Amino acid sequence: MANHFRTLQNEHPQHFLLPRPILADMCAYIDAHLTEKLTLPALARVAGLSPSYFGQMFRAALGMSPMTYVLDQRVLRARVMLRRGDATVAEVAHAVGFSDQHQMNRHFRSLLHAPPSAYRPPREQR
Repeated sequence: MANHFRTLQNEHPQHFLLPRPILADMCAYIDAHLTEKLTLPALARVAGLSPSYFGQMFRAALGMSPMTYVLDQRVLRARVMLRRGDATVAEVAHAVGFSDQHQMNRHFRSLLHAPPSAYRPPREQR
């Protein structure tokens, strides 16, 4: 069965992608609700799709799962906040929706290959 769908996907890739307006709306929704607890079922509900189908279509469109996209967006927003220098790493972690600083540190290093502290300005500039 998997080979059948793989063949269909190669022949008709547009059938396996989220329509651009839905994808754009979902990315905007994620950005606007980044600090909230975002789950695959909740995102799928917003898109009006089943969680399984939404996850597959999102991955086909962006090359990553919806939850990886959410984590990446949190890290990127945290990087911007850290560069401002007006909040601690723990405050930034909470502000962007991570459950704790350790979780943000782990994802930060995974995506940017550096600790969050590397993006804070020197103490003299804060």
